[in-house]
Amino acid sequence: MGVQEKTFLLLTVLSICKYAWTSNFMTVKTIGDSNTILQKIRQYNESNDLYVGGPNKLFQLSADLEVLFEVVTGPTNDNRHCLPEPDVCEDYERKPTANNISVLEIDHSKKKLLVCGTGAQGLCHMHSLVNITKKQTMVHDAITNFVGSGTSSEVFFKVSNNENFLYVMQSYDDRSLDYSPLFLSTRRITQLPQGRGYNITYKEYDAESEVFSGLDIDIDLKPTYYMKALLSFSYKEHGFFLMEQQKLEGNPNQFVIKLGRICFDDPVYYSYTEIELQCNYGIPVYRYNVVTTALVEGKFLYYAAGRASKDSRDYNPDSGSALCVFNLDELNSYIEEKSILCYENGEGYRPFWIFNRDKSVRKCKQQELIVKNIQENTFAFCGTSYNRGIEIEKPFYQNKAIYGNEQIIITAIQPVVQNGLDYIIIGTKDGHVMKIIENMERMKYKEFLNVKISNSSISSSLILNSNKLYLLSGNKVIKFLIDTCSVHQDCDSCLSSRDPLGCGWCKDQCLTATNCMKIGGESNRNKCPPSLYSIYPLNGPTTGGTILTLEGQNFGGPSSTLTVKLSNVNCKVIAWNTSSLTCTTQPASGPQTSTVQLNVLDQMLTGERNYNVDGSVYSTQHFSYKETVVSMFEPTYGPVAGGTDISIRGENLDIGLNRSVSVAYDFNCEIFNLTSDLINCKTVPWNKTSGFIDRQRRSVDTDAKGRGPLRLTIDGAEFTSDAMENSNFYYLPNPVISQINPRKAFRSGGIPLIVQGKHLDSVAMPYLRASIGNEDIADKQLCTVNPGGESMTCPSLDVRSVIVDIDPNDPAEVNIWFVMDGVSDLRNFHQTQGDLSSMTYYPDPDFDSFPGIGNGRNFQGFSKSDVKVIINGKLCNVTDIKTNSLVCSPGNKPKQVDPDNQDKLKVQVTVGNLVFDIGFLVYTMTSDAGSTMIIVLGLIIALVVIAVIIILLIMKKKRLGFFKPRLDDRSIRYTQGDQIGIEGFAPAEGITYNLENRQNNYTERGAMEQISATDLIDDDLLALITNENLLIGSEHLMKTDILGQGNFGCVYKGFLTTPDEKGDKLVAVKTLHHIKTNSLVCSPGNKPKQVDPDNQDKLKVQVTVGNLVFDIGFLVYTMTSDAGSTMIIVLGLIIALVVIAVIIILLIMKKKRLGFFKPRLDDRSIRYTQGDQIGIEGFAPAEGITYNLENRQNNYTERGAMEQISATDLIDDDLLALITNENLLIGSEHLMKTDILGQGNFGCVYKGFLTTPDEKGDKLVAVKTLH
Repeated sequence: MGVQEKTFLLLTVLSICKYAWTSNFMTVKTIGDSNTILQKIRQYNESNDLYVGGPNKLFQLSADLEVLFEVVTGPTNDNRHCLPEPDVCEDYERKPTANNISVLEIDHSKKKLLVCGTGAQGLCHMHSLVNITKKQTMVHDAITNFVGSGTSSEVFFKVSNNENFLYVMQSYDDRSLDYSPLFLSTRRITQLPQGRGYNITYKEYDAESEVFSGLDIDIDLKPTYYMKALLSFSYKEHGFFLMEQQKLEGNPNQFVIKLGRICFDDPVYYSYTEIELQCNYGIPVYRYNVVTTALVEGKFLYYAAGRASKDSRDYNPDSGSALCVFNLDELNSYIEEKSILCYENGEGYRPFWIFNRDKSVRKCKQQELIVKNIQENTFAFCGTSYNRGIEIEKPFYQNKAIYGNEQIIITAIQPVVQNGLDYIIIGTKDGHVMKIIENMERMKYKEFLNVKISNSSISSSLILNSNKLYLLSGNKVIKFLIDTCSVHQDCDSCLSSRDPLGCGWCKDQCLTATNCMKIGGESNRNKCPPSLYSIYPLNGPTTGGTILTLEGQNFGGPSSTLTVKLSNVNCKVIAWNTSSLTCTTQPASGPQTSTVQLNVLDQMLTGERNYNVDGSVYSTQHFSYKETVVSMFEPTYGPVAGGTDISIRGENLDIGLNRSVSVAYDFNCEIFNLTSDLINCKTVPWNKTSGFIDRQRRSVDTDAKGRGPLRLTIDGAEFTSDAMENSNFYYLPNPVISQINPRKAFRSGGIPLIVQGKHLDSVAMPYLRASIGNEDIADKQLCTVNPGGESMTCPSLDVRSVIVDIDPNDPAEVNIWFVMDGVSDLRNFHQTQGDLSSMTYYPDPDFDSFPGIGNGRNFQGFSKSDVKVIINGKLCNVTDIKTNSLVCSPGNKPKQVDPDNQDKLKVQVTVGNLVFDIGFLVYTMTSDAGSTMIIVLGLIIALVVIAVIIILLIMKKKRLGFFKPRLDDRSIRYTQGDQIGIEGFAPAEGITYNLENRQNNYTERGAMEQISATDLIDDDLLALITNENLLIGSEHLMKTDILGQGNFGCVYKGFLTTPDEKGDKLVAVKTLHHIKTNSLVCSPGNKPKQVDPDNQDKLKVQVTVGNLVFDIGFLVYTMTSDAGSTMIIVLGLIIALVVIAVIIILLIMKKKRLGFFKPRLDDRSIRYTQGDQIGIEGFAPAEGITYNLENRQNNYTERGAMEQISATDLIDDDLLALITNENLLIGSEHLMKTDILGQGNFGCVYKGFLTTPDEKGDKLVAVKTLH
């Protein structure tokens, strides 16, 4: 038996490991995320450390895959037209660019790691091999330091004359030619003085002769000429360069594989020679020239290749891969032979990619002297300037690849010598590792191992160290042991592989004989037990009958003895081969779960199997017996045309292998969805022959054409719904459609269509669909069937996905049709009933901004039922609709409204599928808010005036502020009893002074002066008072009421003002009466008890002294009631009367709508037009803006965000023309309607206000509306 792929164990392990795991034959280390692709790997033999390069990262790992160090290498800030940073890039913009590792090579002479990326023009760095974080940079502006390439770069180090040189083959990667190094070159790496870094230069360089150590593609060819570096290496005295090269000028898709060679002793590449390599494979024979990986091991060059797609360089995956091998000694001999012919016979050409000339110019130049020197010392010849570069004309053939496989793509190669045998390890694009060995009998290689180790491609960069192979695959580093048998996962692959290690089966694992002895086992190479990988299905009904399939190995041949058991229940074997077996389960006593046991005995050897099969094996999976329950299904009816989707619900519906559903006894329901608790199936059409309802099965269901139970069959066992009262399914007559109204809709759809016909209730889920031309519209709408089945309502479809815009004057036409299960006439509705299929689509209604300009538009031809107005979730009944306006009547209006907590009710207009938020509605009491505010304002002013009066009275009572008496007033006042003190005696005629008399309740005013305090006492007493500091200046003292009287005078209540203290101090003032030379006091008699304030007599005052008579003024008696207080009270009353008058005037202005109470004609509002109806005008919301409206009928006001109704929308064109001709039409900007005055046959009569341009104010008018 041939070697088969074994992946089951590895895939299980890979699925549960995230970062690192180890099996008995490999260790896997995960680096980065799933998008990371590791690219290069190298190992330093002295430390066994590994160096791994990937996108923007460089890692140093131990031999056991432990990450030691990590270096971030990118992204770099680049532009292909500029030198790397820190150089200035003036004319181009730098962008972050991924820096993939292009070159990763160990310089053993310097014990450094050379790292060159694809970023920064391929600039290189030198890293320490001990710790890669320690690095030294290269000179950033020298193009010889650019070794990395975005396409490919291949390098190797070679010591020559005790100096280590770097040989480079660098593919062009579309960078600026100014920064593009030679395609082939020899370079030296030198350290800069004082350890400041490293620099790379060409080995030889002569600017004058333009000769240096390398060759480049002609400058005119380089941007477009295809050459790709594949592998560079050294062998003996030569350096080799494997490449893909464009074959024909001007056609880069035609290319060949070429191998170039130079002598190490040739510093300027005179010896460069190239030859085409050809490798064929397959029947018919194909040339494989798209190289996927290449490697040199010993004296052999290996490469794997595929075929290119037609007229392309791309790999054709259907071609598979061929593995080609070339002997380098034979290649060297062939090259030397053909080189001599160049000088001897002129055979061959100088390479086109170097010289860019016609063949006639590039033909080899004959030189007999050189031929003679070559013949005398062949190996010393390393080219001349006569023929700098030779292209050998005839290819070197490898007649047939040593291995080929059209099912795989080889991505990695590693030859191995083990136990004296040569074999090759192969990595593939789909993550497999294979081992192939030469079959000496058939002269070709064959597989003896094929194991999947990864889900990603195996990289061509790998390292073989003793028995360990280090591989890269995606973001994983894999250490794969090549000297273990444990890679063979079962006995069959172990014994049939014929592994060179001599593997045998030992204690359920594949081991070498040596390792088997170490664990005390016996290596068996003649007998294997069966292997059981999987079973299917994993469950079935307890009634049995399930066909169980077992997959594995070593099930034996035709003569095998096999038994299968599920715990204590047999499974009857039906058929088998060496890797597969089927059996039928037998009934179980109840639900149970167990493993599957397989017993095999086969002692008949075959050519494919060189061992006996004997033993038992148990499955790792379990098989379960389960009980199925059908609980219900729906719908229970459908048309005779079939096509009804039935949903069956229950338990364990998905068990077993074979399931089927039937309805009405004889009709299949085809299953299209299956889960444990749900089956979805579709009925087939009913036919009279097989679905006839016999007399015994007939019932009151006279409309049913067919009727019978729904049955689920699983592996031969039948199940019905015992929980349903009626488990029958009914085939009903096909629906018929006769009428559709309306046959028009908005572009966004959603307008209800009324569909009439017969038997519409035969379908549980009818859908409306549509098409334009041959294109079906994606939208579909479920229809609601009305009782009786003679009508149904379908929302019109949304056609915005196919109709971008509609002209109102040229509406769009759409063909509608119906999905009613399997009724084909309704699916082809536009063909069977084309007169009903056509549907006219108009533009979507448009609503202006609130309080915007204009009205709602595009309502033409639609009814009130097509539009819904929702106020705070409650329907507002639409009573009228025009092309640009509508009217609705709200319900559930509140009886009471809290003025301090007025809710804003959201107003929405729904037109089909469109929803417009047009603002808010606020309910308030009808008491005029403006009047209330005016009254409140008036009351506040009145209260303020009263408060001011009270404060003024208190101030006067307390003699505060401006009520404090002026001390320099000259007045008549009482000093002792009722005597009048006359002070000064120098009258100011006509001037009257005030005096308060606290004892007789009236005031005397006269033209007299104050008595000087010092005039009332003698000089001795004055001196005494002065010495004792008892004398106070009159400017600081104010006397008021008399408190009492003594022998020497009166005691007064007074107020003392001191300069250092605020306010006045209450004191008692003692006066002494005494006649002085300049004053006298008298007491008047006959004072009047009442005084007329409007007729106050002026009494003349005379003083007679001897013969002298002095007229010193007049005395006037007035009432003691305070004149100042009276004036204040009068003033307050006047102010209050003014405020009340203003309030009255404002109320009148508001009532008459005068001045600023005149309504703004451009306000958009909700208002009452007829009864409790709301006129919604404009419809475009300004959220949060509220407008006022009075409703005189129901004692509350509604405020909202809507516009006025256009007058011309409420009448037809003829009536409009008549009104216009009679000059009866008044622009709405001049007219405002308020309360309803009455209603006639043609509409309502409103109270209104008319504004005319030539008159001031508004005129009260009656407004007639027509509905």
